[in-house]
Amino acid sequence: MNKKTLDLLEFDVIRSKVAALSMSGEAATTILSDTPRLDRAETENLKSLVSSVMDRVNILGSEKRESLPDIGGLFSRLDVEGMMLEIDEAYAFGIFINRAETFRQWLLKPMPANKDFTAPVDQVSKTASCLPVCADVSAAVFRVLDHEGNLRDLP
Repeated sequence: MNKKTLDLLEFDVIRSKVAALSMSGEAATTILSDTPRLDRAETENLKSLVSSVMDRVNILGSEKRESLPDIGGLFSRLDVEGMMLEIDEAYAFGIFINRAETFRQWLLKPMPANKDFTAPVDQVSKTASCLPVCADVSAAVFRVLDHEGNLRDLP
């Protein structure tokens, strides 16, 4: 796809509007840097996955939507053995992981068997089942911090 076609389709305008709806700065950055897919099989797979998620939203209701703290800068630091996070960084990490786990659980929720779906719903569950379970990580953070980000009074 060439630049003229993208300009005619107002791709940058649409991409900016979608990025503005994202739940985190990292998601917005990813959306703004994304380009149209040219591989037909990849495009069909992504369309099917989005259709499956929309079936889930229409039947089960939307997942809990809350903004996410930016934690992208923490990952390179977490690779360093013995690295410690500041309290606000640990809190942001705990919130992010907690919300990711809630979303993963929503994706794994069973769908009613008697509905007609526009796409194979098991594709969502299959994809979600590959995601790591992070409940223990979030629980570890919130054993030390309360849900407002304050250090708990521990012995």
